[in-house]
Amino acid sequence: MDTEMEVENLENVTVAETEPAVAQQHRLSSIMPIIIFSYTGVLIRLGLAFLGNNQAPLSAAFWPNFVGCFIMGFVVEQKIHIHQHFAQLYIGLTTGLCGSITTFSGV
Repeated sequence: MDTEMEVENLENVTVAETEPAVAQQHRLSSIMPIIIFSYTGVLIRLGLAFLGNNQAPLSAAFWPNFVGCFIMGFVVEQKIHIHQHFAQLYIGLTTGLCGSITTFSGV
């Protein structure tokens, strides 16, 4: 009888209540660089949109993809150095910054 009562009480418990605070903080520290660099990448993408001619689709997509691939190549080359000094910076730069610069469709 007591075990049934305990099982019923556990059904109402959320993940946030059972997860340790350290795990929640680690998740937040993993997501924040992606969010911050994604916003930065959007601003860079908008700035690069002015370099391309809006009349020709090839040139409008060229500059954002060129800059995003250039940054990605530099970051991948420096991966070991970045991981030694800044643990979450690599994820933010590759996924957040380069991802948001290169993946949005042209305007």
